[in-house]
Amino acid sequence: MGETKEIIDWIEKFRSLKGKEPHFEKGDVIRIKGMYHEEDDYSFIRADEGPRSSDSFFFENRIDELADYKGFPLEAIIEVTGESDKHTRYSYCFQYDAIFQEVVSTPLINPTNDEIDNLPLKSRVIFDGIFKQSGTSAADRFLSGLDVPLGSEIYGFSSTGGKTEYSIRLPDGETVKRIAVDKPGATHKSNYGIILLSDGREMRIELPFGRMRYTEAIIPNAKEQIPYEGDHIRIAPMKFIEGLSMVGNEPCVLKMPSIDRLREYVSNVNQMLENHYESAQKLMGYASSKKVI
Repeated sequence: MGETKEIIDWIEKFRSLKGKEPHFEKGDVIRIKGMYHEEDDYSFIRADEGPRSSDSFFFENRIDELADYKGFPLEAIIEVTGESDKHTRYSYCFQYDAIFQEVVSTPLINPTNDEIDNLPLKSRVIFDGIFKQSGTSAADRFLSGLDVPLGSEIYGFSSTGGKTEYSIRLPDGETVKRIAVDKPGATHKSNYGIILLSDGREMRIELPFGRMRYTEAIIPNAKEQIPYEGDHIRIAPMKFIEGLSMVGNEPCVLKMPSIDRLREYVSNVNQMLENHYESAQKLMGYASSKKVI
């Protein structure tokens, strides 16, 4: 029988190095909590705990038993086979090739209130249900007092002393404007969404930055869009003292569009086909005129 290797806890090694690179070598067996992602011909887990969500561990193929957790958190055992060059490395974000061994745990799906109460803070859960509504947007009211265009949203913020600097994403979805505000209080933090579960329960999800956006979607062009009422979604909020929150770029997947979103999608497709048809007609007309000449 082969020798059983010691299992290294990713976060414990990170803490022991006091912020230095948690360097892993070929043959290291690691327990890691992270987000599972899939690409065309490979998959990977990216660390999702501690002060830095950075290290990524790449596998040669997709992992069949993890298919239901694409884009979602889990805890797994993996073995490092060497350093990886799958993506450009930034700052202290380290990458490794690895072999997947086993799943240790996955988040509770549609947990009861008692199960949520018994979870430690910063635990993730998964809710799979119908997006019912969102609360009155305190973030929108807050933004209306700043010099930003309508449709902007809070992308992040940091506080020092009595000032808070906000990163505001403008309506184009790409430009970020930074604005410092004196003593803003918590007026931007009271947004929320309601998810209707299959057993009839309604779960409130806090949305500190005003909205949540799709990270994956079953139909094109819905990615990065906000949920519509009636959309069937799957999300992975984190437990905080204030409740379950979507505080960043957490998984938010559109599983089935609402009737309104589907009608909008069909309308957009029809418009696109009409535009292509008109362009084709113009090209055909141009080709015919050249033949006449």
